[in-house]
Amino acid sequence: MSPLPPPALTRASSRSGQQPDVRRRRCLSLCAGPLLAAAAQPRLAAASQGAAPRRLRVVALDMPPLIMSEAPGRAGGVIVDALHQVLEGSGFAAQVEILPWARALQRLRLGEAEGIIPAFRTPERERWLSYPGEPLYRSPMAFFGKRGRDFGWDGHLQSVQRLRFVKLKDGLFADGFDEAVRQGRLRCEEALSFGAAMRMVNQGRADLACAPLLPGLRAISLEGLDERLAALEPAVELKAGFLALLRQPELSELAQRITPSIARLHRSGQIQAWVDEYRRRQWAPRPDPAGAPRSGHEPGPQNAVARGPIWG
Repeated sequence: MSPLPPPALTRASSRSGQQPDVRRRRCLSLCAGPLLAAAAQPRLAAASQGAAPRRLRVVALDMPPLIMSEAPGRAGGVIVDALHQVLEGSGFAAQVEILPWARALQRLRLGEAEGIIPAFRTPERERWLSYPGEPLYRSPMAFFGKRGRDFGWDGHLQSVQRLRFVKLKDGLFADGFDEAVRQGRLRCEEALSFGAAMRMVNQGRADLACAPLLPGLRAISLEGLDERLAALEPAVELKAGFLALLRQPELSELAQRITPSIARLHRSGQIQAWVDEYRRRQWAPRPDPAGAPRSGHEPGPQNAVARGPIWG
């Protein structure tokens, strides 16, 4: 029987038998990896460019001319157009469904939708929603009342604190106003739509309706109340309406990624061009005759901002 080799020779034989093959395979893999990745990169880029964008389910409030149904299953309006434009090149495409506001919020909370427009930014909502750094639209928020009545509105809520208000169900209006309602300093009922709120004012069930300026004027027109109701000036607040997305990693990253696109869109002046186009094509409020409510006429968004705090 041959004697066993010394331990040192056994280890050397093992290294010379298996290890060179292992090292050779590793070397080939390391050398070939970058070459294969470089060869695949153009194909991946081409596939990315040709891939269909991921559907983004967005719920929205019907508020012409900012958001509205243009055809069965198709939404349009200033804010919807802005949303589609800022999502270009992001890998997402919005599918917008118009619902009553309370139901839209419920769909979002249940995870049956991924985004909502136009959403106001509040600490409570930021706990479960992600917001881009820029809003899609900034809207004057206005009171609407009967023509010929002196409401005494001077831009501060003390001037109208004895009046009765109506706002959209589950909707926010203006920070100071909403807080005053929560604290019981203002009486405010809720309606299912802006049109229903305007009807309540016309019927004497409320003194003032609360609504974004352009949708409120549109609601008056659709209800046939142009001769009876008008917006009061100054506006209560200039409110930023955002695309709000569920607070999930993919959607939170999208919110930050589209912020520069939203900023560029505002700088371009395209938003105001869309507003003007929709007002010409769909509806334009007529000039106010004498007899409008005190300081109440139909101001443009650019000069309708309240000055200073609205409470105090």
